[in-house]
Amino acid sequence: MDEPIEPNAVRCETTLSGQQIVEFASSIVEYLWDCVSAGLRGESVPGLTLSGATIKIIKTVMSIPDMLFMRKIERFCRGLQSLTKEESEKYVTNIEKLTSQREHVFLLNVLNKIEEEEKLDILASVFAARVSGVLDHKSYRRLALMVESSMYDDLNFLIKRHGDGPVELEDAEAIGLLSEGWLQYGGQTWGTTENEGTHVYDFTEMAALLYSCVKASGETS
Repeated sequence: MDEPIEPNAVRCETTLSGQQIVEFASSIVEYLWDCVSAGLRGESVPGLTLSGATIKIIKTVMSIPDMLFMRKIERFCRGLQSLTKEESEKYVTNIEKLTSQREHVFLLNVLNKIEEEEKLDILASVFAARVSGVLDHKSYRRLALMVESSMYDDLNFLIKRHGDGPVELEDAEAIGLLSEGWLQYGGQTWGTTENEGTHVYDFTEMAALLYSCVKASGETS
């Protein structure tokens, strides 16, 4: 009787050695770094040049569609190409001292989990703010994880409504933002003899940070 296979898993016919896994991780991190560097310099993002053997290891170890995953990396890095020449030069100067392989692995994990590709443009804005020194290490990681777990429509609602005053829970997007930590209870409006007051919610400090990152990069979609 065949052993059951978990959903989205790929049956592994051979056992990978620890060295193979290390080499796989290093190759993906290097590919990400090449794409990020090209994006920051305004150059063309490298194409998919990984070997068939590496692609097979990706499917075995990570259990994700290989081309989809690499397409995520490329879209994320292309999101960095909207930067001005001055901004790019500043980021390239800082990126060596502000990032490490550990941070690239963290970023790869976030990219892997994101299902809506539109969010990759927002994530690119957060990453650019980290590299430029606008975000500290903890704020960057928190924002990246919050972007990954939130729906794109909710994040788009946040970007469009931030700065317009308190929000009422009249839209599904507002409810989603509240559940993900982008909104906090702000109080209740005055009621009348005919109608009770309405509960209103304010955007959190993390929402303000995300808004500033996106606006700084020119993302207005």
